[in-house]
Amino acid sequence: MTSYRIVDVCGTLVRDDTTIGLLAWHFARSRRWRLLGLNLLTARASPLRVLVAIAEKAMGRHVLKLLLVRWLRGDTVADVAASASDYADWLLANRRVNSVREVLAAAPGPLVLASASLEPVVQVIAARMNADFVASSLAVEEGRYTGRYINDITGRKREALNDRLGLEWAGGPYLAISDNLTDRALLEGAKPAFVVLHNPGHKTRWNGMDAEFLLAC
Repeated sequence: MTSYRIVDVCGTLVRDDTTIGLLAWHFARSRRWRLLGLNLLTARASPLRVLVAIAEKAMGRHVLKLLLVRWLRGDTVADVAASASDYADWLLANRRVNSVREVLAAAPGPLVLASASLEPVVQVIAARMNADFVASSLAVEEGRYTGRYINDITGRKREALNDRLGLEWAGGPYLAISDNLTDRALLEGAKPAFVVLHNPGHKTRWNGMDAEFLLAC
C-alpha cells in the first residue's frame, strides 16, 4: 500500500501565507492600487484588519479571503498563472522551512501538497517538487476569474484528498506535516505526524496531540 507524505504549504512548507503573497506579487505587476488595498487589509496594525477579524468571529466565515479574492475579478487565468509561476520560484528559493525540508528528504513515498491556498500557486509549487496537490479553486468564466471561490477546502482537506487520491490513501500509514489547528484530524490519522511551531509557546495549543514538533526554521 502506498505511503503518502501529506504536507501543508502556508506556514509549513514555506513561511508565507501564499494567498496573500500571490495576490501581493500579482497586484505589484498591474493595478497597484489593489496592492495598497491589500496592505491596508492585512497589515498587523491596520484598523481594517481588526474590523475584518471581528466580522470573521461574528460570522464564523473567512471574510478576509473572500474580500481579497474579489480583487481578482476580471483578471485572466494566464496573467495570474504567470504571477504564480514567478512567486512560487521565489518562495522555493527563499522561504522554505528547513526543518520540514529535512523531514521530507528523509521520508519515502509520493508527496502531496494539501493546502487551502489558491490553486494557481499551489499547482506551480507542486509541479516544481514533482508532487500531487489539493487546493482551493476559483471560479472562471471565459478565461477570467469571477472573484469567487468555487471550492474552498479550508477545514476539508481529508475530503479533498479522498477526491484526489481515492479512499484508500488513508487506509495505510501516511506522514503528515502542518502548522494548522484545522488540520488536527488529518494529523491524528498520520504515522508519523509532525506539527510546525512558529513560536515554542504555541505547543500548548496542541494538548494531547501525539506528534513530533518542529520549529519553523
